[in-house]
Amino acid sequence: MEQASLLDATDLPLVRRFKAGDHQAFNELVRRYEDRIFNTICRMVGKHDHSFDIAQDTFVNAYRALPTFNERSGFYTWLYRIAVNNCLSFLRAKKRSREVSVRSGPGSEDDERTFDPPDPTPGPVQPVLDAELARKVQEAVQGITEEFRAALVLRYVEGLSYEEIADSLECPIGTVRSRIHRGLEEMGRNPNLLPLLEE
Repeated sequence: MEQASLLDATDLPLVRRFKAGDHQAFNELVRRYEDRIFNTICRMVGKHDHSFDIAQDTFVNAYRALPTFNERSGFYTWLYRIAVNNCLSFLRAKKRSREVSVRSGPGSEDDERTFDPPDPTPGPVQPVLDAELARKVQEAVQGITEEFRAALVLRYVEGLSYEEIADSLECPIGTVRSRIHRGLEEMGRNPNLLPLLEE
C-alpha cells in the first residue's frame, strides 16, 4: 500500500483546494482514482453497464459530499466507502427485484438468474488478470454474500490493509477480519479459486 499512501499524502491539498472553491481540483482526484473505483465496482457487481452507472454515481456523490469531508480518514478510503455503499445498495435492490420476479412465477420479464460475466474485451480499465482468470475470480466473488464480497475485493483486489478496509466499510477491524474469513470460507467450496485472489 506504499503507492496508495503516497497518493493519499497529496490528496489532502486537492481536497482543500476544492473546499476553497477550486472545483478543478476534483477532476484531478477523479483521474487518480477512477480506474481503481471502476475496478472495485466491477468486482462487486459484475456487469459493465451497471458498473459505469455506479461509478458515475459514486463520483457525483463524492462531489456533493466533499465539502463536508472531515479529513480524519484518507480521501481514497472515504471514496471507496461511497463506492462500496452504492454497490451494496444496487445488489440489495437487485435481490429484491429477483424475489418479486420469482414470486410472480415463470415467464416474467426479469427471469435472469444466472451470472453474466463481464465482456473480456478491453474496456476503460485493462484488468491485471487475463480474461479467463478474471472470469473465474469474478464468478467466485459473485457467489458470496455481499458484505463478505466487499471485504474480499478491498483486501485481495485493491490491496487495502485491514485498517483501511475498516475505515472504508465503517466497521471495526475485528468485523473486517471476520468478513474476510467467512468470505474465504464461502469461496472455499471451490478451493482451486482461492489462490487466484492473491496473484
